Amino acid sequence: MGQKAKVLVVGRRADMLLRITKLLRSHRYDAIGTMTNEEALQKFKDENPQAVKIGGGVDGDSRALFHQQFSATTTVNDAHPQTVLADLNVVFPEEDCYCFSCDSSILDPIAGRFCGNAANCHNTQD
Repeated sequence: MGQKAKVLVVGRRADMLLRITKLLRSHRYDAIGTMTNEEALQKFKDENPQAVKIGGGVDGDSRALFHQQFSATTTVNDAHPQTVLADLNVVFPEEDCYCFSCDSSILDPIAGRFCGNAANCHNTQD
């Protein structure tokens, strides 16, 4: 299965930015993390992401700038660690989830990380 959509993540705390980008990459999103407004604007121009997630530490003026600069061509919304994957599944409904254990797609993203196919997957959920 190939790479999913490219996502630009803007944050102010390096630890949270690393956490979110690693999470997205583990689910095969092409995640690009940035910490400054200038870097975010440049990465947006250079990388042409399909979505932009703005972290909680980003101030209101910066949020307004990102919405103004990015919203015409890209989905822009707030990132929350507990909902970032579900939020992206709404933005990219054609993207199915992926079972890393048996290397197959999960048709129901709500079902969880593993496919539950006992015949082919050793990590079934009971």
